[in-house]
Amino acid sequence: RDSMEVPQPQPQPQPLFFTGNVPEAIAKAQRENLVLVVAIHGDDAECRRMDDETWAAPDVQEALSSCAVALKLTWDSTDGVFFRQTFPVVTVPTVYFIGKCGKPLKALTGFMDATAMVAAVCEAAAAFAEPVSVQPQQSPPTTQSPTQPELQQQQQQQQQQQQQQQPAAAPESALEEQKKRVQEKIIAIKRQKAEEATKKEKEDEIKRREQGKDVLKAKTKRAELQAKFARPQIQTTESLVAKEFASTHTR
Repeated sequence: RDSMEVPQPQPQPQPLFFTGNVPEAIAKAQRENLVLVVAIHGDDAECRRMDDETWAAPDVQEALSSCAVALKLTWDSTDGVFFRQTFPVVTVPTVYFIGKCGKPLKALTGFMDATAMVAAVCEAAAAFAEPVSVQPQQSPPTTQSPTQPELQQQQQQQQQQQQQQQPAAAPESALEEQKKRVQEKIIAIKRQKAEEATKKEKEDEIKRREQGKDVLKAKTKRAELQAKFARPQIQTTESLVAKEFASTHTR
């Protein structure tokens, strides 16, 4: 007897938008050092199109889950009204990308397709990751002329500052790095889905072949049974004909 395979439970997909309240979303973004994305929407055609085409796109979901906490607020809800009192919102759909200390990084209005949304998320994440530049503190001017050791110390400090500032310009920009990471994740997901689809097609083909073999076996068995039960009837008919023939000649 073939062992029956027990289906493994499939992992439930994580919701795109944060399911808690606004303070919890802000706390999560600050705690995990993520961009806070706030989508203000209504019940118009463009908002419904955003739900069907943009937010449902795998690329958008991957980009948001990797570097943001997404929050969806209705225009006339309590949280939506409070948000509009803090940030200017004149139409729906409107999407705000908020960085550290509640600073808006980017705001988009109107319908946005998946490509534009992914680019906006990457740009906001790159701006969020940029370090805040701090000017080095300068010592107050003195009226006395610096001595030779002091001049050497100042030169050494200037050289150290230059060495610390130079590596910042060498790597690739934060935006390009963030885009590259998101694109790599998207490519990996697409590759995984393609492999799963190919595997499923092979499994379905094997099942179809097995079903075809079972159908062929059933047909063959039925034909054998029909032939087996047909032979006695043929023999009986031949016997009756022979007896009738014999009795006719005897008369």
